[in-house]
Amino acid sequence: MSRSIHDTWGVLRTTRRESYADPEEKRERLRALRANIADQRALKGQTRHQRRRRGLSLAPLDPDLVSIVVSEESTYVHHSATEEDIRAVLRRLPPGMLDGLSVIHLCRCDWPPRRDDDEVDPYTGTPATELVPSVYLPDVRGDCSRGGERIRVFAHFHPPGAPGVHAIYLTLCALATFVHECSHHFDDTFRGDRDRWHKNHSRRNERYARARALELVETCVVPYLEERRPAECRALAEWMERHGGLALPLARLTDDRDASSGIADYAYRELARGVAEGVDAAELRRELGFKLAAGGHHREALLVLERALAERPDDLETMRCLALASLEAGRVEEAEALGARLRELAPEDADTWLQEARLHRRCARWAEQARSAERALALQPEEEGRRLPLAYRADAWLGLERWEELSTDLAALRAIGSRSALAQADVLALRMLCRTGRWKEALVRARRLLHGDWLGFMDGAFAEAVRFECAHRLGRRTEAGKLTERTIEILRNAGQGAWVDQLAADFGL
Repeated sequence: MSRSIHDTWGVLRTTRRESYADPEEKRERLRALRANIADQRALKGQTRHQRRRRGLSLAPLDPDLVSIVVSEESTYVHHSATEEDIRAVLRRLPPGMLDGLSVIHLCRCDWPPRRDDDEVDPYTGTPATELVPSVYLPDVRGDCSRGGERIRVFAHFHPPGAPGVHAIYLTLCALATFVHECSHHFDDTFRGDRDRWHKNHSRRNERYARARALELVETCVVPYLEERRPAECRALAEWMERHGGLALPLARLTDDRDASSGIADYAYRELARGVAEGVDAAELRRELGFKLAAGGHHREALLVLERALAERPDDLETMRCLALASLEAGRVEEAEALGARLRELAPEDADTWLQEARLHRRCARWAEQARSAERALALQPEEEGRRLPLAYRADAWLGLERWEELSTDLAALRAIGSRSALAQADVLALRMLCRTGRWKEALVRARRLLHGDWLGFMDGAFAEAVRFECAHRLGRRTEAGKLTERTIEILRNAGQGAWVDQLAADFGL
């Protein structure tokens, strides 16, 4: 099958004049055409660049001789990874990976703000995020020049000594950024020569760089830090154990392969901020466990929450978080026992029945899920608080194929008007289209929803599954995408095991 791109400006002009029964389908087609034309132009330009360079051997990189430029350090601008750190990591990287690299620059970020309301550090005005009071990390941590000849790693902002125990984390971030950009260099310099079809495909390139960077952090960066700075690594582990109830592996804090993987780093940062602000220790552990469970880190989440509940056996919020984590980990019997305890302690609490609805959804007990969601809805007077009970009841109607009740709840969700409520309504409506055999319309909507960046883990997993099924049903396999292990896990935890098994039987996963 040919993999050439044949779309042209003429095809785009013709499509603009054509009439479509579904305006959204026409808009989707025009977006695809523009993207293909942009890819085609980029492919031609980058192929010309490769042809000009062909025949020229790349200079082998010597870790001890490569130029490392350090600039713009000041009282508040610091390079957490030093020149010595960079050279030590270079010596551990696979030989030949960075051939052709000319210079490594440790400098201050010069990327402009994306929006006017972006948070900036108070020292230089650079778009940055606060880790703990007075310590800021730039939103863009580094970059690799086109062609891969130069790598930049950007500085952090803080007064001298302000990071304290978190200093080793800042070094980890800087070195993880460095190996991430090294992965981009290898991708652009070597993989691009063999397969031109990944060029200008930013998402595919970024996926490769993130996966490769995690591997290099695990095999090169973390062993170096544990060998060179063992006391600092131990101090950070003890700090996490003392305040969070569990010491997360250093490599896990750099895993950004997808939104759920990055939860561990987010949970660590939230823990650091909470400790700095004096938040109650039990609440910190509960929130840490909840976030880890949401990101699929089940073993760690259960350890943290079980310890937190042992300290406060009757804390309802911790009990709910542990019940949810147990469900996510597939420990249904334990979740049922915790649910029974919650009904005994707080029978008139809406969250108790919301947890019951989650349990019934996990087991695909749709009628019981609808009743529990109805009970939670009756106990929740606040408008925004009604969002989750409505979503769970609508999900139950979908499982029962009661389309009229589902449409009513979708209208109620949209009436709430919040971003999360609208997203849940859109995905539930998308699933209804798929279940009722409206494949073409569902495929167009699924692509549109996935094109944005505002779906949560659960909603995103459902949208990916709908796209997968509809594309295959329509014979458009190239548009189906793939269902990852994490997506399949999310679907099974939402009571959709039968759907996943059917997709596997019909199309293979």
